[in-house]
Amino acid sequence: MIEHLRIGKENAVTRDQLCILTGRSDRRNRKEIEELRLKGIPIVNMADKKGYYVPETKEELLQYVRVLESYANALLDEAKNLRETNWYENIFE
Repeated sequence: MIEHLRIGKENAVTRDQLCILTGRSDRRNRKEIEELRLKGIPIVNMADKKGYYVPETKEELLQYVRVLESYANALLDEAKNLRETNWYENIFE
């Protein structure tokens, strides 16, 4: 997988391109990218849908880390609000 990824945001490889390059499904590629990230390999993809890439600079990496942290915080807020809600009491009673 890593051999198909390029360095720098301007060289991002789309999910469709990765499928062609690897000969594997999008799901399998995404799983492998997840596994590589868990091993500490910095593979970035921003919400702009331009694709995956290895960050060229520390700032590119930190920008992605901030995106992940923001997403994680939003999910935690959502979970907290759902846990604390009482709207269902009227429906399930």
